[in-house]
Amino acid sequence: MINIQQAKKFIRELDEQKLTFHFDDSAVDCLYETSKVTTLKKAKAIQKTVDEIYEANFDWGKHGCPIGYALSVWKWVKDLEKEMQDPKPRSYTTLYEKFMNTLDMEDEEDYCLYERLIQFKESQS
Repeated sequence: MINIQQAKKFIRELDEQKLTFHFDDSAVDCLYETSKVTTLKKAKAIQKTVDEIYEANFDWGKHGCPIGYALSVWKWVKDLEKEMQDPKPRSYTTLYEKFMNTLDMEDEEDYCLYERLIQFKESQS
């Protein structure tokens, strides 16, 4: 049985592994049959975990559901990575405010993403 921290970690890892897809679609269709970014076995395992996450019926807070959380986090990470590569990035304060509106500081998995923001701040010093 999966808990919400494991679910959030799984969702974050999908992005890190470049295996993002909309959870209303089939992982097998999106990741294996259409784009060939993973094996059939891995795509089936991903789908099984996504199904478990939905069946657990967690409280996703302001995100409403697993895909709401995923889309929000994936966008935030992409924006941060873009800023880190920009020769004239936005200020840490701007990114921090965006972060605070996206993630939950009390959540262990969300806090891992906050650490990435701190790395960005330190790189700007």
